[in-house]
Amino acid sequence: MKNFSKTHITFLLAFLLLGLAGGYFWYWSVHNLEVKNRAKANLLSKMVQVEKKGLPPTVAVLSKMKENEKAFQELSQKSLEEVRASVGLFDTVVLKQEPGKLPQGLSSDVWKKMMNEKRDFLDKLAANNKLEVPKDFYYGFQKYRISNPEERYTGHLGIQLLGLSELSTILLEAKVRKYNSAKRVFIEEGGKVPGQPGASAQITDESLAASVLNGPDNLYQIYPFEVAFRCSTQELRDVINRVNLSPYFFVIRFLNIENEKANVKSKSVIQTEVAAEATRKGSLMVPVAGNEYLQVRMRVDMLVWAKQNFETEKAPEARGSAR
Repeated sequence: MKNFSKTHITFLLAFLLLGLAGGYFWYWSVHNLEVKNRAKANLLSKMVQVEKKGLPPTVAVLSKMKENEKAFQELSQKSLEEVRASVGLFDTVVLKQEPGKLPQGLSSDVWKKMMNEKRDFLDKLAANNKLEVPKDFYYGFQKYRISNPEERYTGHLGIQLLGLSELSTILLEAKVRKYNSAKRVFIEEGGKVPGQPGASAQITDESLAASVLNGPDNLYQIYPFEVAFRCSTQELRDVINRVNLSPYFFVIRFLNIENEKANVKSKSVIQTEVAAEATRKGSLMVPVAGNEYLQVRMRVDMLVWAKQNFETEKAPEARGSAR
């Protein structure tokens, strides 16, 4: 040691300190890298979970989801109550219903009497509202103007009678200008339109080329109807609102609408003409538009729920029950 100068000793201590510092720095770097690798692996694991399951909802989103779930449950309960309430609407015309069999209905004479009573009521309603209906109109049942139906079909015919009576009441209470026609599926003809092969020779304009169908799991049957009428735009809105508010489960499938004015000027043309006329006369002219009359053909499906699938409750009085 005596042979080492102070300079050598200083350098030796410096190298020793640098070595210690370098070792510590290496240890710290390795430890920090390990921590970061673990964090990265954890993050990658969470990303895989998010990819599989999606992001967990925030508190605000979770609260909104619970609100929506509650609203959906309330809406579902309300819809179920409406279905249960509508189940009994046809008790007056369907006496017994067994799966896979024709519904047992009224006797032919009683059904015919009910049809005439409803026709008389609808005729009086049309007369009171000063509305136009075809001469000798039977609202879809002219086929039985003279004859009685076969008793095995009166269950289906009773359901159709109530459905078409409700639709006809809606049109007449909305005060459409003219009720042109009412059509139904001729179930008693196997759904065939009169005049087709296999159908009877009797031809009327009341037959609808469609079928009465069963819903999924036989929860309901679908009875198609079609009505044609003349009305204003406001009366058409009233008809649609009344259909939606009916205790019967009606579904509007389509509306075929024709404007009676075949050559209606466009809005831009009308505005240009009005501006030119106002400039010429020095006064403003306001055209009256949007009150055109429409020829409407409306296809409506009526859902009749299978009674055995729902608990029965007291049904609301069917519109026209006294008709």
